Amino acid sequence: MTNRLVLRLICSLILFVSTLQAYAASTGTRGGVLLKFNPGARVNAMGDVFTAIADDMYAIHYNPAGLGILSSNEISAMYVNDVMDTDYGFIGGARPLKNGACVGTSIIYFDGGQIDIVGGALAGTRAAQSDFLVNLACGKELRQGFSIGGNVKVFYSTLVEQYHAVALGMDMGGLYKFSGDKLSLGLCLQNIGTGIVYKDTADSMPLALRAGAAWYTVIKKDYKFLTGLDIIYPYPDNMRANAGFEILCRDFFALRMGYKFGYDIDGFTCGIGLKNKLYKIDYGFSTTGELASYLHRISLSMLFTDEELKEILSKEKRAKENKPVKHTKRKITKRKRR
Repeated sequence: MTNRLVLRLICSLILFVSTLQAYAASTGTRGGVLLKFNPGARVNAMGDVFTAIADDMYAIHYNPAGLGILSSNEISAMYVNDVMDTDYGFIGGARPLKNGACVGTSIIYFDGGQIDIVGGALAGTRAAQSDFLVNLACGKELRQGFSIGGNVKVFYSTLVEQYHAVALGMDMGGLYKFSGDKLSLGLCLQNIGTGIVYKDTADSMPLALRAGAAWYTVIKKDYKFLTGLDIIYPYPDNMRANAGFEILCRDFFALRMGYKFGYDIDGFTCGIGLKNKLYKIDYGFSTTGELASYLHRISLSMLFTDEELKEILSKEKRAKENKPVKHTKRKITKRKRR
């Protein structure tokens, strides 16, 4: 059974690559800055390695098949003050369903800063670019260790407050975890969709194929080690590779590090994470090569099951019911008899 599933993954990879080549041959330049954005400070700290890990709600963007293995509700938010006066914002969530599937959604925005235009009808200081991306995703474990997933995305972009574009796209992915949950393989085809048309100029979505492998092991009773490798083929650019690892101590503190190969500006990454039963905070740091600057990313997340949420709400209700009521003393004045 295991060999058959691995063979299916390999055949799917060959089919995806063939589809990718045919699609890329019929399209021109690639657009959509926001579609290339990688959210999640934890993922960023590990060098954007997540295709075969995909164990939290950020699987929506890296491999939606990972949603099929989630067992808790999760809400997360992130803000990035990027280089050259650009900003990114992210908020999203995932919720497991009773039928074994899991749904997720997210909203990302991109602010490209200001630009000064001299002459013409658009003369003046204007917003260079502003983009919004809305994702709706679903994943399901079909059989023990094997899950599939996909998402549908709506991309809306505005250039210099004048030109607008709307595009529709989707991602498809698969994830297989071998028995024992130590080794996992992932595959995801990203940004299959319509062209991004501003006025008369059309750009294609940044189509990409991600293939990854991950290894998880317990070093000691309270120390866990996770490492992964992603190979990314972004048409029509050259192939890239991401490698990274995470060491989790006592399910409370995490140390992460990674490296990205084949990129123009990205290279070394690192970060830390803190978590308890309900909340977690992740920090990611990365260098930006030739720009001689650094990027800092922070993600805040909340994880809870339906039972935990009911318990929290019931505690708040009991606290309100048991809250003592303050009685105001009424001042009584006696009238003097005449």
